[in-house]
Amino acid sequence: MTTDWLHCPMSYAVYKFQPEIGSFSACCDANGYDFDLKTFQELGNDYFEKHPMLIQRKTSLFNSKRHSDCSQCWQKEDMGLSSMRQEQGSEYNTLFNNHHLEFDTAYPGRFELWMNSTCNLGCFMCHLGNSNTLRKIWKTDKDIRGYDGIGYDLSLMKSDFGKHNQHGLFVDAMLAFITKHLREVKLYDLTVAYLGGEPTLHSEMYEHADLFIEAGRQAILDGKRLTIEITTNGTSKDKLNERFYKMFEKYKSAGWRVTMKLSQDSAGEFAQVRHGSDFEQIKRNFGNWINKDSAVDKVDSFTVVSGINLPYIDTMAEYIEDVVNSHYSGTTKLAIHFNALIDPEWMQVKYLPKHFVTQPFNKADAIFTALSDTHPDIYYNQSLFRNITGTTIATVAPEDAAFFFEKLDYINTVYKKTYPNWNFFETFPHLNEYATEYGIIV
Repeated sequence: MTTDWLHCPMSYAVYKFQPEIGSFSACCDANGYDFDLKTFQELGNDYFEKHPMLIQRKTSLFNSKRHSDCSQCWQKEDMGLSSMRQEQGSEYNTLFNNHHLEFDTAYPGRFELWMNSTCNLGCFMCHLGNSNTLRKIWKTDKDIRGYDGIGYDLSLMKSDFGKHNQHGLFVDAMLAFITKHLREVKLYDLTVAYLGGEPTLHSEMYEHADLFIEAGRQAILDGKRLTIEITTNGTSKDKLNERFYKMFEKYKSAGWRVTMKLSQDSAGEFAQVRHGSDFEQIKRNFGNWINKDSAVDKVDSFTVVSGINLPYIDTMAEYIEDVVNSHYSGTTKLAIHFNALIDPEWMQVKYLPKHFVTQPFNKADAIFTALSDTHPDIYYNQSLFRNITGTTIATVAPEDAAFFFEKLDYINTVYKKTYPNWNFFETFPHLNEYATEYGIIV
């Protein structure tokens, strides 16, 4: 993909909505725009398409000027990591490098609905706004980003969005925008995706099903491909699974594809990088979702790669291999994807010495390659995985190692208040060796 021109299709094709806080963004990695009642009253139904800050960003990118909305992409690219625009942009091939697109027009290919922050996990890399469990853990302590749970909740209540009960306006406009584009799909593909918190715990995606199915009925008849997707931590119990299986069947009977994005960053005890995970339930669900009786058309195993889980990536590869060998029928497509963690900074792979990476990566790479070679419907994003691991360095600067362990120790201390038996150094033993190498007392 040529990236010297910055006219990124993600600003036209991917919409992320967060009704709980009244924010939307175009591109799921870009900065969001808080709900502005005055602008909303001026633009009405065009609010999400013609928002002045979005127009400004598109204009800057068209003129090959980096815009601050896209700081996560610039940060990745400056670090030698593949960014969202580089990895995902070319998927929207009718938009990529298309100089004729109007700045005030949307061409949605993906809607992301982050309906609320109810979640059963307290992942170390997650934001307080995406997990009410995290807000309980960080109730009065400041997290790495400078927020505490009480302060975060108060800020929502005191905002204009909270004080003036603008949630209903936002949701109505969001649903009108989505159903409009389901009725007049501009691209061949359009996906409606639910994300977290943990969407299997939320009522909204069940409530929206009939509305979205009806809106997309003609598009299906016209040969467009509509997809319903859930991004999940995979811990849903069997009874809860029955509920969204029924929802899936409803979509499938209307001609939609069904996909699951399973966020899993490691296996066994190391799965606690997503704190609170029930690994055995995840493993059972993963097997069910890829077996011959599954209602799911595609499962995407999605791993956020950090300096905590990368030394154990071979363990996760072995787990995926085991589940594939025992459950995979070939009727469900399987993708093995990765993303480099950028925020919070202390968990970035640049703080991990390379010798902790080389052997686990080589073993995992061999397993994933063999799986994709053996099964034509298994896709392994090898180039991105190699790109991420390739940015690790042989020797981390002493001040960087000190920074890493300072943050780790602080988080360890706070988590122990809620989980007295929690200890990073017991769960992830490479940390002990790392600290010893750099003369850091833990």
